[in-house]
Amino acid sequence: MSKHVDLAIKTVTKMGLNLKVVGSDKGLEFLKELAGPTVEFLSRVDDKQLYDLYEGATALIYPAEDEDFGMVPIEAMGHGIPVIAHKSGGPLETVIEGENGVFFDQFTVENLSNAIRKIQKTRFDKNKIYQYSLQFSKERFKKEITDFVRSKIK
Repeated sequence: MSKHVDLAIKTVTKMGLNLKVVGSDKGLEFLKELAGPTVEFLSRVDDKQLYDLYEGATALIYPAEDEDFGMVPIEAMGHGIPVIAHKSGGPLETVIEGENGVFFDQFTVENLSNAIRKIQKTRFDKNKIYQYSLQFSKERFKKEITDFVRSKIK
């Protein structure tokens, strides 16, 4: 599995858009060389900083390939933020095209740029995205596991 952070950096740099890269320590120097002045690297952030980042975000770019589930897109949706994801892995189960995000098919600057432009043109309902994310909440998981166990020991 590859995260393709370099693709996101190249794409937003070419488009002149702002990007905040969180938690990318691997190959940081290489990534910084690719980045233009609109890209900011934030190594480790605490929960408050992460909350503030989501609150100020327009979208989450999630270019990971064949990610098993991917909590990061769900976390973004929990803040009403739409997701731009590669059409593989976990996002196929969680991202609904045009409702809570968009997909891109190929790992090219052009393909990711098209997805970003699509996000920019689409009106997303932040509350609807947030409501969708609740089905993945810890509380729901705990309730359903508890209900399941109780139903088996009766």
